Amino acid sequence: ITGSTIAGSGSSGLYVTQQPEGTVLDLEGNRFSANRVGIDTAAPARLVLSANDFSDQFPRFLDGDVQDGSAALMADLSGRQPLVLAAGGTDARFLPPPDCAASDEG
Repeated sequence: ITGSTIAGSGSSGLYVTQQPEGTVLDLEGNRFSANRVGIDTAAPARLVLSANDFSDQFPRFLDGDVQDGSAALMADLSGRQPLVLAAGGTDARFLPPPDCAASDEG
């Protein structure tokens, strides 16, 4: 998504859902303004933000799977530095080790 104005939504300006694992969504040169939430996700996708303007995006910048990236986004509301947000999917850090797997004993 490039060069768009995403403004005035009573919910999410951009809602990302039902993406195949490994999807990369590039957002470049967009302006987010006065949406209830700038970007909301419920999908296993990676969002690459470049030169997006969030300076008028209030009250919330991010929600859903990417809301943990809000602090990084707020540090650069005009998007001078690229920002990569990981949404959804399975993080290997949170999988049980193999020795904790359920056994076949009955």
